[in-house]
Amino acid sequence: MKIAIDIKEIMETIKKGIVAELKPLIAGVLEPPPEMMTGTEVCNMLRISKGQLQILRQKGSLPYFQEEKHIKYRRSDILKYIKEHMKNTVSCLMYCAPVICPIFMDFERP
Repeated sequence: MKIAIDIKEIMETIKKGIVAELKPLIAGVLEPPPEMMTGTEVCNMLRISKGQLQILRQKGSLPYFQEEKHIKYRRSDILKYIKEHMKNTVSCLMYCAPVICPIFMDFERP
């Protein structure tokens, strides 16, 4: 007696099970980051000190907004700064949050 096994059907069932298990686990990871960032978040992303951030702000390299007593930065402005000022793609990927890596798809290599 032979039993017919449909491998594609089995693989599809396994895939659905894995996706169902992983979806809740990665839901928070896939949410887009907030548009406005604090100075601490910018320092962590750029791997610079608060003093260096202040110098960039004073030179006009990084636009910022002041909400009451708090200074905020647009994530898009930080990403633009990174793209314009970081010359080495490897160093960008090492120092920047993984969320922003897709911006380097069209990045010109030196």
